[in-house]
Amino acid sequence: MKKKASTSTASESSKKQAAKASGRVGRKSAAAASAEASGSLPKFSDDTPAQRFTYNFLGQVVSVQDASGERSISYDHYGQTNEEGQPIAGASYALQEHWDAYGRSTGYDLLKDGASQCEASTTYGALGRIQAVGFTHDGTVHQFRYGYLTGSDLLQSLAMPNGVTLTQSYEEKRDLLTGMDYVRDNSLVTQREYNY
Repeated sequence: MKKKASTSTASESSKKQAAKASGRVGRKSAAAASAEASGSLPKFSDDTPAQRFTYNFLGQVVSVQDASGERSISYDHYGQTNEEGQPIAGASYALQEHWDAYGRSTGYDLLKDGASQCEASTTYGALGRIQAVGFTHDGTVHQFRYGYLTGSDLLQSLAMPNGVTLTQSYEEKRDLLTGMDYVRDNSLVTQREYNY
C-alpha cells in the first residue's frame, strides 16, 4: 500500500503550527480562498482583526491593511525604510525616516497633508557617536547634547533642553558609574553616588 505524498510545503506546515500555538484558527474554504484572491481579507475564528500584507519583489512589506486602515511603506535604494503613510480622518499622514551616507538613521519627519508637524533628528560626531538628539515642534527646537569621557564611549555629560545638565563620573580603572550630578543654573538639583 502506497502512502499518499503530502502536498503541503514546510512554510504551510509552520504556519499551521503557529496558528495552533497562538490559539487562532484561520478557516479557508475554496470560496474563502477565491474571495482572498479577489482582495477581501481572511476571517479568523476568534476576534482577531483581519489583516493583509503586500510585499515587493525583495520580500519587504509595502502595505498593511488591518482594523486601523491601510498603511503604505516605501524604501530607498539601500532597502531602508523611507516613508510610511496612512490616511486618518480625511488627512494624509506620513512618517519619513532620513539616513546619512553611513546608513545611520538621522531622524524623522511627521507630515500631515505634506506639511511638517514634528521633526526628530540625530547627529553624530567624528567618532560615530551620537552627538545630539532633538525634536522640533511648532517651530521650536529642543535638543539634547551628549559629551563623552575622553578616550572612551562612556557618557560624561548630557545637556537637556530644559536647562538641566547631567554629569556622570566613573571609577578610575573600571567603567563603573560612581556619580551623577544634575545641575541647573549653576545649582545642584540632584546628586547620586554609587559604591561597589
